[in-house]
Amino acid sequence: MKYQIGDKVRVRQDLEDNKSYGNINFVDLMKEDKVITIYNIGIHPIMEVNVYLVKENFFSYTDEMLEGLVNSDQNNKCTCSIQDLMIQGCKCGGK
Repeated sequence: MKYQIGDKVRVRQDLEDNKSYGNINFVDLMKEDKVITIYNIGIHPIMEVNVYLVKENFFSYTDEMLEGLVNSDQNNKCTCSIQDLMIQGCKCGGK
């Protein structure tokens, strides 16, 4: 995986609707958020491939769908746990 939890990354705008990238199907709604923040990295339960989960929506993204860091400043990384994020949202001030 190219990115880490807390990274803000750009969604590629040249992705095609209903095409597979890294074995995960892409839909146009996934690029409505042009910049996304990774809050977890895991394995997709059905497709069994590595994916990123993001704060902005409920979609799973692969490396092939992303085109780079927006801000690589290490001081802006979120340190919230997955439980914190799911229950109360980000409170750490990370971006």
